[in-house]
Amino acid sequence: MVRHIETVRSITLHIISFYGCLYVTATTLSIVCLQLVFAARGTLNNDSFVERELGERCLNLSSVHWLSLVLLLTLALVGCGCGDKSTGAGADSDDDESPSIDDDSGIADDDTSTVDDDQDDDSTGTTTTTVTTTTSTTSTTIAHTEDCTPSWITPVQLPDPTTFPIDPPYQDGDVVRRQYFAATAGNTGIDIAVEQDGVAHIATMLGTVLEHIAVHPDGHRTQEMIDKDGAREPKIQIDRNGNVHVLYQAFVSPYYLGDNDIRYASNIGGTWSIETFDSFYTYGDDVSAYFTLDAEGEPHAVYRNASEDVFYAHRSSRTWSIETMIPEDGRWHSGFSLAFDADDVLHVLHNEPDSTWHRWNDGTGWQAETISTQWPYSGTSLAIDAAGNLHGTYALYGSSSLAYVTNEGGTWDEFVVDWCGGDADGDDARLMVDSAGAAHIVYADTSLNGIRYATNASGTWEIHKFSPAQSWDGWFVSAAMGPDDAMHVVDYNEDESSLFYRTNASGEWTRQRIAGLNYIRDLPVFDSSGNIHTLIAPEYDDGVFHGRSDDENWEIGQIALPASGGGEVAVGPDGEIHALFQSDDYSTLFYAENLADALWNVAILDDGGEVEPTYNLSIAFDALGQPRVAYHKESPEDHVVYVERNEDLWHYDQIDPPASVGDLLVGDDGRTMMFVRQRNYPDSSKDRLLLHTRLDGGDWLTETIVNDSRYGRSMSMALGPAGEPRVLFYDRNVDAYIYYRRPESGSWEEMASFDYDGGSFTANDLVIGDDGYSHLLFYSNNMTTETRGLVCATDASGTWKTRIVDADVDSWTLGVSLFVVEPNVFRAAYRRVDMVTEGSGTFMTEFSGGVNMP
Repeated sequence: MVRHIETVRSITLHIISFYGCLYVTATTLSIVCLQLVFAARGTLNNDSFVERELGERCLNLSSVHWLSLVLLLTLALVGCGCGDKSTGAGADSDDDESPSIDDDSGIADDDTSTVDDDQDDDSTGTTTTTVTTTTSTTSTTIAHTEDCTPSWITPVQLPDPTTFPIDPPYQDGDVVRRQYFAATAGNTGIDIAVEQDGVAHIATMLGTVLEHIAVHPDGHRTQEMIDKDGAREPKIQIDRNGNVHVLYQAFVSPYYLGDNDIRYASNIGGTWSIETFDSFYTYGDDVSAYFTLDAEGEPHAVYRNASEDVFYAHRSSRTWSIETMIPEDGRWHSGFSLAFDADDVLHVLHNEPDSTWHRWNDGTGWQAETISTQWPYSGTSLAIDAAGNLHGTYALYGSSSLAYVTNEGGTWDEFVVDWCGGDADGDDARLMVDSAGAAHIVYADTSLNGIRYATNASGTWEIHKFSPAQSWDGWFVSAAMGPDDAMHVVDYNEDESSLFYRTNASGEWTRQRIAGLNYIRDLPVFDSSGNIHTLIAPEYDDGVFHGRSDDENWEIGQIALPASGGGEVAVGPDGEIHALFQSDDYSTLFYAENLADALWNVAILDDGGEVEPTYNLSIAFDALGQPRVAYHKESPEDHVVYVERNEDLWHYDQIDPPASVGDLLVGDDGRTMMFVRQRNYPDSSKDRLLLHTRLDGGDWLTETIVNDSRYGRSMSMALGPAGEPRVLFYDRNVDAYIYYRRPESGSWEEMASFDYDGGSFTANDLVIGDDGYSHLLFYSNNMTTETRGLVCATDASGTWKTRIVDADVDSWTLGVSLFVVEPNVFRAAYRRVDMVTEGSGTFMTEFSGGVNMP
């Protein structure tokens, strides 16, 4: 595009020169002609032929004179609009086309000489050591494409992967923790870089931790944790040796409190090392940290703090140096992008409220120039081509148009690429330049819900839009160019809480989910080998999936359609997996049983009303492995439904009074036991905890365990060594977890009370070991460091002892499961929602202690 503008400018200048000469000639001949007329008036009669002829010829020359003047002025205006940098966005009429002669004075041009009788209009500023000099180099009127209607790119949708990598464990004392599955992916930012061998490297948040995902050309992925403290707005770079470098903002306190670390991580040497090189308080604002690598692979960063100072930090010999790049001046500096040219000069592009700036460090200090006064909006992206030309992009405020600038023609030319509607987001725009010098821009259109791709590789700007264009598609997006100018794009889709990876490396565009699926049910369970099982469903996508962990991967297998609004998974005595899940509107309850590796038998258990979701479903098994199911049905009548299977036939029974299902067990004698909460509206203080029992199809017997008590939703039940029932629940009257058992005497007695506030939502599990000791796992919402978190309690030493298993859990930690590996070694699986990182994931924490608990 710049080459086309230069051609028009050159032709216009030649035409102006031609008509300028014509104007001078016509003016001279007109004057001579008029002198002849005046001389003739003295010797000739007024009516003479000669006088009339001379007058007409002079009149014609005068007409040429005025016509030439009009044409000259018109072309001059056109020429200024196309090329003069003093009033337009193109090159000027300066002698830079021929640098040996200066149009200001005819002396050598200051492009090639330091002497000039008048400052040449190519000068953009003076070199200083600490003071920045600015000069505007573009106008307020910029060219734009005639048509920015996008054409569609429809990538080939690759199937979802069947395995997701599991993070390696990290250890804290005698606690070993790993994130098994991330239900939240990429919701705090994402970035991508590509190696020369075509491996795409992605930095993003998965669940509650900062992750590095590598996508290889053959399709397989590796995944590893960088920082368990998580991150916002991570940026990633690859050095020439293939090492990965990441810059990010780590919140050491909840986001709204604003305590921040600026951290740098690299995997040089094969393991991740993390350095914190600055920390400050930002009142909840992010610090907008950006970086690039120099030729030696050392990071150079620019970032802003809450005081609106802009800092420049660089690392050398493992030592960080920090200086103030832009002191606080009452202006909001944002959207930084950095790049080194071939001479190791660092260039920075950024925005201010009413302008876009280019800054560079020439070795004597920071220099600066304004390259646009078009009221930029959001971030910038900077790239440098092989010839050293700079290319930049940013969005424009008001019109939310996407602008592109380059100094390829010797001065900054500004061009609106996408202006016809939508809301171009400059923060996530990524500009790349291919080996031929053509520009490629990938950016989000946040109002039209989609990801766009613009390029001038054909000589004119072409705009494309990726399909499918879903709501919140491209909430975060990043792109990079790999070998052979192949494009690699990664984006976070809010609808599906997933990361999607696009590439045209094979010659056609493909799209694949690489991370992130949402859970149906927040309760992972253990099998007899200590592996974790759960139900998974991509939101807004048909399908219910079963997830199973091993030491390295999550194995994902589809169970059935349609998508579910809630569910429960259980492991039968034979090791088979059983699941309950619902339709999106809760009107249909499905039961699924895993008969073989990928073969599921799915039956409709109930489709006659509305089944209350998630927290009111329970599965148990009799001695023959036959399932028994209890659930709460809200309509058409409010009651508990009990279903048991016998010889492939389901038998139904309705249990009154109306209640919420807590837990279901089957004793060794075949007795079915069901704990329920009877609700009393509007006075919840009159809620009751009940136990329903039935033997061999007989009548249901009901007894009250706790009367006049307000307790949480979660109840866990287990059988003691003698087959006696035991129950753990949360009593909101006293903000404590209560553990009850019923011994042989038949009367219920309290075994323990734990003064921990469970909050509005509770999560607990009760396990009786083979040695008869009791082990409890529950969530504490006490707002102190000492008592807030996931708590384990055990009486294995003869007295009750407790410990905090994970202090980072939040009140939305709804599902917990406890597994006894050996007497003093436990595993806890739970869905963790982190207040600090605002992420969630399924964790498995293995901890030892038992009788040695403090």
